[in-house]
Amino acid sequence: MKNTIICCCLILTISCKKQSVNPVNLIVANNVATQYTTTQTPLNYFDSQKRKNSEPYKLKLASKKLQNNEYDLSISMELFDNAHFISPNAKREFKGKFKVVFNTTDKFSLLGKLIEKPLSVEEYDEHPFTNGTVNWVRKNTTYRQKIKLNSTKNFQIKGYIQFTIEPRCTLEKISFIIKQVNGKMSVELFGC
Repeated sequence: MKNTIICCCLILTISCKKQSVNPVNLIVANNVATQYTTTQTPLNYFDSQKRKNSEPYKLKLASKKLQNNEYDLSISMELFDNAHFISPNAKREFKGKFKVVFNTTDKFSLLGKLIEKPLSVEEYDEHPFTNGTVNWVRKNTTYRQKIKLNSTKNFQIKGYIQFTIEPRCTLEKISFIIKQVNGKMSVELFGC
């Protein structure tokens, strides 16, 4: 028993020995550590279980200058969790069909129709609200609308994008504004 106690004390003494740290190794270790990024793990288990994006879609709005006072407005729709909506190319009338509405103005004019890419495909849907053919947009899609500015003066024109997002079945109305300030045209989302 005496030998066991002596061995335990010896092991404890050796393990508690103070180690000297070589400053060169410490600097190298610090330099290596700065090359990596760290992530913080949430303390609450349920916080980590939340979906990263609680909305069924993400909408991005952009504009690109082309030539001769022409611009290309771009609306990108990124869909999550089987979300979908009715294409503006659907042949039948639906209240929740995707549409882009501009307030009446003489500051710019629309050139051509709204272009959908990739094109939605017509399919048959037995749901009581559709009960027939419909063009569901089920993939991430970009819409483009060309406009031509008719004014060099500063202006602000409001508009909105409206559609029903399924399967949540809510009518979405996203407001935006097209403005020209000091000869530069831009488009941005606004509102709640």
